[in-house]
Amino acid sequence: MSFGGEISERYMRNFMRNAPAWATIVKEVERRVKSRPPTKLALLDVASGPGEPAGGLKQRFPEARVVASDVEASMIEKQKAYLRETDVESTIADANSLPFDAEEFDAVTMCFGIMYCDLEKAPKEIFRVLKPKGGVFVGTYWRKHEVTRLARDLFDEFGETALKDLMIQPEVENPNVILNSFAQAHFSEVEIKDGSYAQKCGDDFDDFFTQVSLPFKIALDKATDKSDEEKASLLARAKEAIRNSDKFKDVDDGGYSVKHNEFSMVIAIKHNSHVNVDDDDDDPDDDGVKKNQSP
Repeated sequence: MSFGGEISERYMRNFMRNAPAWATIVKEVERRVKSRPPTKLALLDVASGPGEPAGGLKQRFPEARVVASDVEASMIEKQKAYLRETDVESTIADANSLPFDAEEFDAVTMCFGIMYCDLEKAPKEIFRVLKPKGGVFVGTYWRKHEVTRLARDLFDEFGETALKDLMIQPEVENPNVILNSFAQAHFSEVEIKDGSYAQKCGDDFDDFFTQVSLPFKIALDKATDKSDEEKASLLARAKEAIRNSDKFKDVDDGGYSVKHNEFSMVIAIKHNSHVNVDDDDDDPDDDGVKKNQSP
C-alpha cells in the first residue's frame, strides 16, 4: 500500500489528529524501558509517517537515540521538516525487511502501520532488531474505524460494491490475528490493550472532508475501470453525502469530529535471543499471551 503523492497529503492531515494514540504508545514505552540508562537507549519508530510517535519519544527521552522510518520518500521529507529541531534520525525502511542490525534497539513502535505490513514478515523483523531480555514492541491498530465503515456503506449505496475491495482495510477486528502473528515470531509475551478517542476536526467542512476522504481516494485511485470524470463524480457524491449526514457533526461546538475511534495496542516482549526457527507449533495460549485490557 503506497502513501505517496496526494495520498500522503490526505494521510498527513488525518494522521496529525491521532495524538491520543501516540501518547498511549510513548507512555507504554516509558513504562517498559524506564529502568535502562537513558544515554544508552535506542528507539525505532517504524511507519512513522510525518514523524510520530518518534517526536514524542524524543521529547520524553531527550538523551536517547531515536530513529524515525517510513517506506515512502515523501513521508521522510515530511519527517525531516516536522522533526527539524531535534536530532531524530530519519531513514527509509520497509517494516517487512528492516535495514538495521540484529539486537540494535531497546524498543520498536508503530502507530497504525502494522495493519499494512506483512503479518508474517514484519513481526519477525521487529523481533530480530530488538535487544533481548526485555526488548519491547508497542504498536496500535484500528479495531473500529468509523470513516472506513462509512466509505463501505456509501459505495454500497452508490451501487459500487466492487470499490470496497480496493479500499485500505485498516481494521483488525479479530485480535487473534495480531496475537498469533507476534507469538509465531517468538515473542515471549504478547498482550493487547483496548482504547478509544475522538478526533476533533474543526468547523470547516472542506478541510474536514480532506482529512476523512482517504479511504475513498485510495479506492478510486486504484479503480482502473473508471475515468477521471467518474472518479471525480463519485468523490463529489461522497462529499455531499457526508455533508448532509449528522454522523460527524459535533453538537457541543458546532464543528466536525470522528467521535468513536476504537483502537487496540499490542505489546510484545522479547526475552530470548535465540529461538528454534523450525518450531512452528507455538500456541499463543501457552506463551504469555493476554488480551483486552484497558490502556
